[in-house]
Amino acid sequence: MNQQMMGEIAWAIGQFFLHPLFYAAIVAAILTGYFRVKKERSHFKTRLTWGWSEVRGILKDSWVFSLGLSGIFLLLGIVIYPEFLVLWSIVALFALLIFHFQYLSGAYLIPVAAGLWWLFHSLSYTVSIKVFQLSGELFALQHLWPLGLLAGLFLIAESFFVRRQGNDILSPQMVTTKRGGSAVQYRIKRLWLIPVVLLIPGDWFGTIPTYWPVVSFGEQTFALMAIPFLTGYQQTFRKSYPFEILPQRSKEFFILGIATAITAVFGILLPWLAVVSLILVFIGKIILDLKSRQYQTTGSFAVVQTTEGVQIAGVLAGSPAEKMGLQIGERIVKVNGQRIHDEQGLYEAIQINAAHCRLEVLDHNNELRLKQHVIFRHDHHRLGLLLARPSL
Repeated sequence: MNQQMMGEIAWAIGQFFLHPLFYAAIVAAILTGYFRVKKERSHFKTRLTWGWSEVRGILKDSWVFSLGLSGIFLLLGIVIYPEFLVLWSIVALFALLIFHFQYLSGAYLIPVAAGLWWLFHSLSYTVSIKVFQLSGELFALQHLWPLGLLAGLFLIAESFFVRRQGNDILSPQMVTTKRGGSAVQYRIKRLWLIPVVLLIPGDWFGTIPTYWPVVSFGEQTFALMAIPFLTGYQQTFRKSYPFEILPQRSKEFFILGIATAITAVFGILLPWLAVVSLILVFIGKIILDLKSRQYQTTGSFAVVQTTEGVQIAGVLAGSPAEKMGLQIGERIVKVNGQRIHDEQGLYEAIQINAAHCRLEVLDHNNELRLKQHVIFRHDHHRLGLLLARPSL
């Protein structure tokens, strides 16, 4: 790769920061953190994690997939047509505006954008956007297999993010059960950016190629463009703890992503298989999401208010509770030898020996274990626990 080529790739990467979706995603992440903290403060008088956590995590670990996907598509010379990219950007922006991050999954966005591209082609519809035209003129079945491959690979990326970061930002919320009691549900709402450098036909820009970097292969020219692909995950947990379910969800996404990618690659030989891959990933993701949602909305809550001790709804980062290894769903039954029944009793028992706290805890298997920790005056909320209590 010569110096000119390296310069063109660097310029293409710089275009990532000019894409409106990059800034829309940052704003969406900021708002997600703001509303999460606001709700946590209204329910528990404190926030569980920093309000900027969503923004900090938007590019966390994504560089692995950015390099991998860019390398695959550039080294193999796979071309993505800009008509599809424009339609994908519009669909992604719509998903951001309605603030439902589960629809940002590549399993949804890519098939929908491909379907719109086909619709433009079928209706011979054209939209003029400044110096270029958006139409379905270049739509063809043989151009769909890279899209199926993208959808499968992005679902694999989503499975990785869910497994690795799914528990990083859990937002507990107090709710009232059908019987009038109090319970806690957990919401995960995450957004990730994956910059990918792609080859697109250079003649698409009309009068822009004079300024836009292009590479030549034979008689054809291609432009390099960095696209801020988005993927997201959103789910509410009430029947089970997130750390119990997320590994299984990650595994399901990974298997579906692999099946989609393999089917799409066979679309090189049989173009209709590319269509099958897009339908497979779209319908498969819908089934997985509906199945998980139905499971969480039926049955009893995992974290509820109890008269036998206090159940942990959340653990503040860096707190004595985190250092003791306490987890959501566990139940504290004794503090400094005193049996407790509510939050007030918990903090009264701490005063028996405020410098050294000794807890007896029932874990998720209902087995008793002992936890001890020295508590200093500067420790936030003394223990750093959010407890299941009467809803407001």
